[in-house]
Amino acid sequence: MVSNSNAVAWAEILQLRANKSRMAAELLWRYHQQRGQVRPEWAQLQRLVETTQFYSLKDRIRYLRLSQERKSGADERNTLALRLSSAEKLQLPLFHELQEVASETSHEERRMAAKKCCHDLNQLQSIRELFEVAGDFGLGHLQLAIAGFSGAKMAHDVVATLWVSLLFPRTESLYSEKQAPSSPRELFPLLMLRPHQEFFLSKQEVAPAKPIARPEPKLLRWRMLTFLRELREVAPDNHTLWEARCVGTLLEFSNCLWLQNCSPEAPQSPGFGREGDASAGSPLINETCLWVATEVLSQEPFNMSLADLVTFYAEMISNLHVWHKQLQEIVPAYLRAKPWLWPSEEDVHLHLSQVATVVLAGWLREAERLCNSSGFEKEKAEHHFAQVWRRSADGLLAGLYLRLNGSKHATAQRLLVEVLRLEKSCRLLLEQVVYLGPET
Repeated sequence: MVSNSNAVAWAEILQLRANKSRMAAELLWRYHQQRGQVRPEWAQLQRLVETTQFYSLKDRIRYLRLSQERKSGADERNTLALRLSSAEKLQLPLFHELQEVASETSHEERRMAAKKCCHDLNQLQSIRELFEVAGDFGLGHLQLAIAGFSGAKMAHDVVATLWVSLLFPRTESLYSEKQAPSSPRELFPLLMLRPHQEFFLSKQEVAPAKPIARPEPKLLRWRMLTFLRELREVAPDNHTLWEARCVGTLLEFSNCLWLQNCSPEAPQSPGFGREGDASAGSPLINETCLWVATEVLSQEPFNMSLADLVTFYAEMISNLHVWHKQLQEIVPAYLRAKPWLWPSEEDVHLHLSQVATVVLAGWLREAERLCNSSGFEKEKAEHHFAQVWRRSADGLLAGLYLRLNGSKHATAQRLLVEVLRLEKSCRLLLEQVVYLGPET
């Protein structure tokens, strides 16, 4: 057994060598641990986390986790938990992305910059530093995650810029060279060309890279829903990042763009196979057009009701001329130079008309069911139906009729029949409503 005096001398020797020797630093930590010296043990763990030598990012994450387990104070544990989440969910995925760049890119300058950043990222970085590095390399998916994790309130134009950088990176993708120039996947390189199916969760470290499926109509939906699900794990639902107008508009335009280019067989515009009720799930509907409304906007964190969706798409379509022009202008030049079919305003209107028709049909069915109930629920439903009709549904149906009626496109003519049917059904329900409510 080592005497106390010898143990103290041994500790002093380890202390002197800890800054120059990884083994000495770890032995010093274990020395304090074995003797139940909680404060010195925790202090040494912090030095292992922060030291500028010897340790990889994975080592620091392990020591952070140990520090969190050994700290009893709630405030300190919460602080350590935040640092650990930042390191695992943001810095580690960023490190892996830059490792790919440093080892595979053909651009020597970018390869050397990535190699230097990888060296720096072996030490824990602040949220601001991670955000800047992700931006320097055009990794918009990580910039969104870092911004959401930070909790900082952001202005509308900043939020819009971040979402645009995900879908349309401002510089040519790091991954573009991995696909043939004719591949539609290059339309959304961060979603389609990255070697990992995960985006910024640490599980991508151990999951083997799987090839992305061939371009098909449902591929954008799958990749985007995966991204949004992971983003919600780092960005709280009440963050300003989740701005429905910005996200919904960009996703609808992107879906229209994707459907026009993903395969030669796909029709350039959605349409009905025959006249009939435009309800979700019906064989008359091209379901690949509907996922933004049914699987994004109607789900958390947006939680839009059918009435909310009617108002949302009424506003989106009424402002189509403005935002379509803005989106066309912000698409980077390197993407504009590709031989893609960029959707015209009419193409986007046809796409949104189908979505809006489905939303209107669902809203009408729900209203009919509630207005045919009894008691207070019936009165409330009638009042609400009349409000939504006056606020948005009437104008939406009128606008759809005018624009579709002026189009010679076969899809527009099929949609027009459905719009007329919906307007007639809505007016029949209005005749049954006794109390129409105030003009608000």
